[in-house]
Amino acid sequence: MAPRWSLPRWPPVGSGVLFGLLPALRVSAVSPSGELQEACRGSSSSRRHTTMRDGLVVSELAFACVLLVSAGLLIRSFVRVLDMDLGFEPERAAAPGVDASFRISSLDQQMLT
Repeated sequence: MAPRWSLPRWPPVGSGVLFGLLPALRVSAVSPSGELQEACRGSSSSRRHTTMRDGLVVSELAFACVLLVSAGLLIRSFVRVLDMDLGFEPERAAAPGVDASFRISSLDQQMLT
């Protein structure tokens, strides 16, 4: 059965399209040569700004490495869990069904159970 597009799914899709298109439209309105010339004029930044920028780049790279290692360990753990012996054969296991729509209508019925 194909998934149905219902109302709760539209806000995330709409916000993704909106926030994805706004930067693209803003960039397309700017001329790249003018921006590059402006950037070259103001390229002499202070030593403090350069040190801070370099520190941010290093911290970003360190954070990316931590995320990559964490993702690799998570995937490895997930594969190990899938290969783990369950202690029983899932094909032969019985699973009881629960009726979520069942309601007890009166106090007498509650007392009987």
